[in-house]
Amino acid sequence: MNKILALSIFVTLFFTIQSCSSTTDSSNKYLKKVILQCNSCHTTENIPSLNGMDAQYLIGQLENFRFDKRGMNSLSPQTQEMSKQAKKLKSNELQAIANYYEALPIIHSTETVPGDIDNGKLLYETNCQGCHSSIIGRFFTNSPQISHLNGPYILEQLSMFSRDERGFYVENKHKIKMREVSKKFSVEELSAITAYLKSNKP
Repeated sequence: MNKILALSIFVTLFFTIQSCSSTTDSSNKYLKKVILQCNSCHTTENIPSLNGMDAQYLIGQLENFRFDKRGMNSLSPQTQEMSKQAKKLKSNELQAIANYYEALPIIHSTETVPGDIDNGKLLYETNCQGCHSSIIGRFFTNSPQISHLNGPYILEQLSMFSRDERGFYVENKHKIKMREVSKKFSVEELSAITAYLKSNKP
């Protein structure tokens, strides 16, 4: 009787382990497929590279897309597709994808926009540097590094903040400040900030 019971337990454990292994393999294949889909857009012009971005920041942005807080009412096909893809993902999948990109080296884009670099330097140092260039500032505000991003993309996102077209699923004082600060600037000043960021001087 004990031998039969032991055999029964062994068989149960064997098939449980096999089932877990199969599930893990299936999950890994699915995540690889999702990352390939991400790369199909995020390695092209004017779409930001995700390489080296903080995992928690990436998760926050994916949540913004999932809950229609980013790119609200956007007519951009890329933004609409981003929202659609983010809504398919579960929380554990968001974390796995974010961890994958955080571990990759940052890719620096050289593309810029026209603008007054000297004025941009003054505006950036007065209003933006504390959150986006300081390690301590980024830690406390969860603000991303941005100087490596594509210039036209940076300008587009700053403009969206200034027009209330980028919202947050989870609000806090730092995110609210980002919107408020962006609204202070004219289009020319936002271009100047972007031009300075891409001048390799920050």
